[in-house]
Amino acid sequence: MPPACASLTADCTTGGLPSEFSYRNLGQNRNKGFELGVDAAVNRAVNVFANYSLQATPDPDFDLAEVNLPPRHRFNTGVNFSHGRYLGNVGESFVDNAFFQDVLDARFHGPTDAYTQVNGAFGVKWMGDRLTSTIKVINLGNQDIQSHVFGDVIKRQVMGGLRVRF
Repeated sequence: MPPACASLTADCTTGGLPSEFSYRNLGQNRNKGFELGVDAAVNRAVNVFANYSLQATPDPDFDLAEVNLPPRHRFNTGVNFSHGRYLGNVGESFVDNAFFQDVLDARFHGPTDAYTQVNGAFGVKWMGDRLTSTIKVINLGNQDIQSHVFGDVIKRQVMGGLRVRF
């Protein structure tokens, strides 16, 4: 806390990050769009899925610059399998560009780029299915992905796991 704000009676508007936030209702805004999805079993071991969503551009009765513009298009596909001791999945996601203005002040407003992300996982069951070890990789392509203008840049992430069934 800045020294000027150490007292409970001090005026803490010393600059830097905003020290006060307020939200106002600016008018009417209706979100419109649709989502389609399919999930199907190819056989007892393999499932596939796909989904798509479309978000219409908002048409508020106030300045459009006051509204977050979510990704217009999102598309996901993937396959899951589980056969005997082995299991895994691979999936691909496309997220269109977006515009965010909901964080702090205008210095932190802006667009995010569209991106495509590929994720995958593989696992093995042990000891009569009592243990399952897995490795999961997010962002296999190691792209710079930022899903929110104020969010972290996500690179490849690799995680291991061990599930114990009692």
